[in-house]
Amino acid sequence: MIGEIYDDYHSVIFIITIFAHPIFLLKIAGIYISAAADLTVLLSRSISPNSIPAKIGFDIVNWQESIIKQNSNMGRERPMPRIEIILPDKFVFTTTIPIRIGDINRGSHVSNVNLMAIIEEARAQFLCGCGYADVVNVKAGLGFIMGDVGIIYKNQITYGKQVITQIAAADFKNKSFDLVFELTDNVTGEEVARAKTGMLLFDYRQQEVIPLPEEMKNRLANGLLFTNT
Repeated sequence: MIGEIYDDYHSVIFIITIFAHPIFLLKIAGIYISAAADLTVLLSRSISPNSIPAKIGFDIVNWQESIIKQNSNMGRERPMPRIEIILPDKFVFTTTIPIRIGDINRGSHVSNVNLMAIIEEARAQFLCGCGYADVVNVKAGLGFIMGDVGIIYKNQITYGKQVITQIAAADFKNKSFDLVFELTDNVTGEEVARAKTGMLLFDYRQQEVIPLPEEMKNRLANGLLFTNT
């Protein structure tokens, strides 16, 4: 009799210990959470707003619509943000660059890489025309570097044509400025592309970007109003 009571006592203690164990409690909580989630999904699919009070029905309808909207947007690609390049009121430099056979890609038109090379050629001509080399000035240890570039491709251009490239310098800051380009087909007059490059003056000896002299800003802003062909 006493032994049976003793065994029953330890059985109760053992059961209480198991149920009080944190891991066991977490598992139980997980089961209830999972069951609640399943019930929620079931309710969202099966409950009719007409069978329950208006206020609750209204909330469930709104909730169902939000779930449907979220699901419909899943996997849908967001539209890629587009860059915008606003052309200036006037350009201060114009040059004409012929299209070489090496500029043409498999699509029989100028490749995007070589169009960038045309932009760089036009930039070098502009800077040289303003009295600044587009390469490092060894004596002074200074040179222009490009901080960023944006290009909008408008139309294709093919071999045998020329690209009329216009340039303007704008948005001068203490250590930077922009060069804005418009490229057009010399035959059709169509805009081929427009571009913008952010330029900086770099001190190669100190390995740092330095402020732009005011004289340099004025010369670049005014440019040279002639056509280099």
